[in-house]
Amino acid sequence: MFKQELTQEEIVILKKLANQYKLTQPDLIVKGGMADIAHQICSKHEITLEDLKSKERTRHFVVARIEFTKRCCIELNKSMNAVGRFLNRDHTTIIYYKNYE
Repeated sequence: MFKQELTQEEIVILKKLANQYKLTQPDLIVKGGMADIAHQICSKHEITLEDLKSKERTRHFVVARIEFTKRCCIELNKSMNAVGRFLNRDHTTIIYYKNYE
C-alpha cells in the first residue's frame, strides 16, 4: 500500500470538513445514555429531572421511575447498580421497578 504525507493545507481542509460534519449531527446520536432517556421520560410525564430523582413516592413519580428503569435495562443494558446510582436509589428498589408489571 502506498503511503503519502498530507500537506498542511490538506490537513486544515480535513479539519474544517470534520468540524462541519460534527455540527450537522443531531445531539441524540452524540449524547445517548441514561440522561437522554431521563429527559424523554420527564417530558412525557411532565415532571422535572429532580422529581424523577427525588424521594417522593407519589404514583405519578413512581410510574415515571419504573418506565425509566425498564428502558435503561432493556435499551442500554445497564446494571441495577448503575440505574440505582442515577436515581439515587438502592439496587433492590431498581429490581422492584424492573419486575413491576
